[in-house]
Amino acid sequence: MTRKIGTALGEAYYQQKLFDKCITSLKSELPVLQGEEESKAVFLIAESYNYLNDFDQASANYLRYANLNKNKPEERFAQYGLGWVYHKQQIYHWSAESFAKAAKGDDETARKALYYKAINEKLAGLFPQSMSTFEEFGKKYTEGIWIEEAYYEWAISSFDRNRKSSKRHPQLRIQYWQYLP
Repeated sequence: MTRKIGTALGEAYYQQKLFDKCITSLKSELPVLQGEEESKAVFLIAESYNYLNDFDQASANYLRYANLNKNKPEERFAQYGLGWVYHKQQIYHWSAESFAKAAKGDDETARKALYYKAINEKLAGLFPQSMSTFEEFGKKYTEGIWIEEAYYEWAISSFDRNRKSSKRHPQLRIQYWQYLP
C-alpha cells in the first residue's frame, strides 16, 4: 500500500511541476517497482530531468525507459524526449534522428515528431532532407495542428535554398513573379 502512495506522490509532484521532489520521490521507490510501474517512474524521472535541463540524467533515464519498452509502442516516447534533449543542446542532427524514430505511427506523438524532425533537419542545415520531411508531413496530414506551420516552414526553406543556390548557380534562379496570380 505505501509503495502505491510513493509513486502517486511522485506523479503528483510531477503534475505540480515540482520536478526535484518528483525525482526524489520516484527514485526512492524504484528499487521495489517492476513492470509498468517501474517504466512509468523512469519516464517521469526522465521528463523531470529534461524540464530541469539536466541533459545527462534525462538522456540516461530516457534510454533506460527505451530499454524497458524495447519493441513496444511506448519506446517512441523515449525517442521523443531524447529529441528534445538534443534540440535544447543544439545537436540538431541527433534531435532529427530521435524524432524520426518517434514519428512511427499515426497518433499525436507521431505527428509532432515528424514536424520536429523536419524542423531539426532544417536547423542542422540538412535542407534536402528537411524539404522531403515537410513534404511527407503535408502528404500524410491534410488537416489538424501544424499544417499551416509546416507549409510555412517548407516555403521559407524552399525560398532560402533557392536564394543560396542562385548565388552559386545563377542559372538555377527561379523567377518568383511567374507564380504570382
